[in-house]
This record gives sequence, structure tokens and C-alpha cells, in this order.
Amino acid sequence: MPPRTRPECVGTEEHWQHICECKPSKHCLLDRHTLAELSDLLLNVDKYNGEETQRSKVLQQRSFSSETSSSAKKVKGGQATLAHLADQWLLQSTDALKNPFSKDIYQKLLKEGEQFLWAGFDMDPVRTMAKKLVDVQRWAEGVRSCLAKIENEYAEEAKKLAGEIESTLSSSSKLLELENLYNRSCHLGILVKGSKKLAQKISSMEEWLNRVRIYLLEKRAAAIEIDSLYKLKSEVILTLLSS
Repeated sequence: MPPRTRPECVGTEEHWQHICECKPSKHCLLDRHTLAELSDLLLNVDKYNGEETQRSKVLQQRSFSSETSSSAKKVKGGQATLAHLADQWLLQSTDALKNPFSKDIYQKLLKEGEQFLWAGFDMDPVRTMAKKLVDVQRWAEGVRSCLAKIENEYAEEAKKLAGEIESTLSSSSKLLELENLYNRSCHLGILVKGSKKLAQKISSMEEWLNRVRIYLLEKRAAAIEIDSLYKLKSEVILTLLSS
């Protein structure tokens, strides 16, 4: 039901009151059929009337498919039949399906394929291929949409985690807290800002704690020197500041 003032707008009879602003007397239905569908319609009519359907089928295929396929069309450098152009289109579409998805190429092929869809039964391969292109296009765009959504979610999580890392590095935190934070950044699957610095701080603290353990084991049977403890304390402060 295209409105007279906006012929590009097409709707259904169910929504005509909301789509078309023309008077009811001006409303009309736009019902499109391919030549193959019209051929089937004639076959059904002949069958319903009890006529010889085989003869009707042969006549229809000759009048619809053969004539349209052999009809010439002006192209660059001369003329080409519709059948030849359709074969070229099928080859291009087959190549497109083998290669990585390209939205521009698929849209171009589907647009060019519209000129063949109205024809007869001999254009069934084109219709099948066009359906494949549409299905692949929907699938690929759906995957891209999901990936974009996942990337956005990861980016938000990484930004939040980077803030926690920065806050932790600027404060005095226990080793267990640092390790838990680092594990979270590793499980995220992407490089989080500050994670390398966090790993260095964890490594420095583990090294210092190991030295303290060794010192305490060595001094277990003897008195622990206060100067040595202050020295270890100074080392850990320097370690944390340099991380």
C-alpha cells in the first residue's frame, strides 16, 4: 500500500491506517510475484479446471523461463543475456561465501541479484544463493554484535579493575589481597593497566618474605639482632616504593 506522496513506503493491510495517509478510496495493495510463481499459479488453475497440466507446464516454461533468460541486457562493452549475467553473479556469490565476510560485498551482491529474482524457474539457483547470502549475512552480523557487546563488557570490567589496582598499589596491602587482585586480572583474559606493576610488587614482596623466613630460621637458637630487623624493614619499604 504505497502512499501516493511516499511511494517508497510499503506496508501490509493490517497496518494501513498507520502507514498510509491517503483516503480509503485511494488505497491499493502491492502484491509482487515472480514469473515462476505466476507459472505455478497457471498450473494450479489448469489443474483445478481439469485441463492437461503437462502441456500447460511446457508452454509456461517456454513463455516465461526461456524468453526471460535469453533476453539481452545492455552491459559495459555490449550486451549479455540474463542467463549469462546470472551465471556470473552465481560465481561471484560462491567466491564471497568462501572468503571472509564483507558487509559491503554481500550488500552489493544482494542488490545486483534483485534483477534475477523476478524471472522464471531457471533462476531458482539464484534465489537459493540469495537466501544463503542473507542467512550468512545475518549470522555474521549477529556474531559481530555479540563480540562487540563482549568487548564492551570486558572493557568496562578492565577499567574497573585497573582502578582497583591503582588504589591498591598506592596503599599498604597484604600479599594475599595483591595476589587475589592479580588473579582477577589474569582471568579477565586481556591486559589490564597496572597488572604488570602489580605482578612486580607481588614478586618483590615474596622475595622479601622468603629472606625473612631464612633469617628467622638461622636465628632461631640465638638472639635476634634488632639492627637486622630494622634493615629488613627498610628493605621492604624500599621494595614497595620501587614497585
